Amino acid sequence: MTGLRVVRKKEKTKTLIVDGNVLMKRSYNGAKNLFYKEVHIGGIYQFYTTLRKLIVELAIDKVIIMWDGERSGYLRLTYYPEYKNNRAKFFDESYEIQKLRVKAYAEDLFLRQYEHPDCESDDLLAYYALNKKKNEEVIIYTNDRDLCQLISEEVSLYLADKKTLLRSEEHTSELQSLAYLV
Repeated sequence: MTGLRVVRKKEKTKTLIVDGNVLMKRSYNGAKNLFYKEVHIGGIYQFYTTLRKLIVELAIDKVIIMWDGERSGYLRLTYYPEYKNNRAKFFDESYEIQKLRVKAYAEDLFLRQYEHPDCESDDLLAYYALNKKKNEEVIIYTNDRDLCQLISEEVSLYLADKKTLLRSEEHTSELQSLAYLV
């Protein structure tokens, strides 16, 4: 029989789980001068440019984007009222419109997304990494140093602000010093 070929399943699936809010804020603030017909589109363009670069460079098989829920942090606030008290509230209409478009385009591109109304994306990232499949390698894209504790043989962390991939093979002291950089 000619023309048939055997397709072998990969031993491990390489999954990129993305803190969508981190990538969106970095993209929006990093491409302030990109407009189409006088409408700012820099966040959308930079979001997908960065995502494409990561997929190619890291040889990613599957992408999941996690988003902060509408009431994210509310549960923590009930137990710890000072939670994130030192952070200013962020609202920008152009940002919100671009974020909605990024989510819609992700659907069109068949990228997986998840958002729970009561959860922050870092909680979702951690849950996924701790419950990954046996034949899956996970790379987390975030700025949250708290997630460094998840690094293992099969879970790596890509620090967006440092553009650095942290793996378990790294020296422990280097990992710890990177984890606490502000």
